[in-house]
Amino acid sequence: PTEEEVAEAEKRIQYRKENLHFAVAGTTGTGKSSLINAFRRLRDYDVKKGAARTGTSETTKGIGRYPDPDPELPRRRFIWYDLPGAGSQDIDDWEYFKKQQLFVFDLVIVVISGRFRKCDAILLQHCTRLDVPTFLVRSKSDQEIAAIHKQMEQEDNPDSSDDEDSDDDSPVTIHSEPPKNYYREARKKYISEARQNSREELAKAGIPDQHLYLVTNEGIHLVSKYLGKKDISSLRKATKATYERLIDEEALVRDLLHAAYKRR
Repeated sequence: PTEEEVAEAEKRIQYRKENLHFAVAGTTGTGKSSLINAFRRLRDYDVKKGAARTGTSETTKGIGRYPDPDPELPRRRFIWYDLPGAGSQDIDDWEYFKKQQLFVFDLVIVVISGRFRKCDAILLQHCTRLDVPTFLVRSKSDQEIAAIHKQMEQEDNPDSSDDEDSDDDSPVTIHSEPPKNYYREARKKYISEARQNSREELAKAGIPDQHLYLVTNEGIHLVSKYLGKKDISSLRKATKATYERLIDEEALVRDLLHAAYKRR
């Protein structure tokens, strides 16, 4: 980019050298806004506290700018940006990358939900060309694990599916393996398949392999709340049940901080 383009981009996002600017990008419906709220330790309903609005594909038309509400360093220097969904019907790929001026950000978090898509690869390619660090994040992991969990239960207990279709609203009791066993198997299957899909799609697009962070909003919210505030062991003890279900949330938050400071 030219000096004029850089100056224009910095003015547009209210760039300040003392701040760290994190862009969250991806296709429409991947949960970018909810993820930003989780990083900022807010819930989607905390609109009065400055939470990014969520809920519809039309929510993010322009770039949303969200300063981190934490008054303490280093978080008070963080500015989160919610970019419009790539690949939507009114923003084509080239127009999207040209308009978002990705080169101005300290790093870009590319959010995917479900399988890797062509527009995700294009976004990574442009960031690489612009020498902007990227983090590939697959959101809604809890929902996908739950779906696999349910499928496993139904495959082992086919009669339960018939019961769900009946007019009887009484709860269905499954008398096979404990649900926790299904959860562990479902989690393992999800992680394996998600990482394999990412490797294959990156290879097809000619993009060097990079780590895929598998996360949930609840996990990001939890880690963001504790990391830097208390010893991480306190998090593990205080919220053992939730902590045991984390996948890459802790690594993602730590790696984001490390990468951001390297840009300075």
